[in-house]
Amino acid sequence: GKITTLSVPVHHYGALKNDASKQINYFELAKKKIKDSPKDAKAYFELAMQYKKQNDFSSAEQYLDQSLQLDGRPITPLLNLAIVQQKQGKLDLAISNYQRILEKKENADAYFGLGFCYFKKNELRMAADFFSKAIAKRSNFVDAYINLGAVLERMGDFSKAMENYKRALQYNPLNARIYYNLGV
Repeated sequence: GKITTLSVPVHHYGALKNDASKQINYFELAKKKIKDSPKDAKAYFELAMQYKKQNDFSSAEQYLDQSLQLDGRPITPLLNLAIVQQKQGKLDLAISNYQRILEKKENADAYFGLGFCYFKKNELRMAADFFSKAIAKRSNFVDAYINLGAVLERMGDFSKAMENYKRALQYNPLNARIYYNLGV
């Protein structure tokens, strides 16, 4: 048949429900896909995302590594690998992978991840620089404004911290974390 592009949004609301049987089914489908196509990088990525969703970051890391060994070109698996490494406290590995992403392409999420890692390492100036770069790349990056505000607050620059919190409020006026930080 003929294929054409339509400007119609498709919404998938199935993931909004926490349906355990559906999650088990997704795991089984992803495992079967790997068994059927053991050289398919996307199959490993999909299983990794299931593990990540379940907060099994170690398994997610393993399958993301396998996905990237099969095809190291896509940025999304590398970004997710850095995120699961960061969540496991493997900050130096995460930093290395965020930097690999930036060697390929400027990416607001990679800058944000670097900011977060350096914040965790208590290297506040570096953290502030990377959160600022994330904002420069994506001007409505609410979490980057919040985290930059937190870094500036810790550095004692309260007026700039408040500026960043207020800027975040412009993009998300219902975010309780922003109001909490402003209150502090």
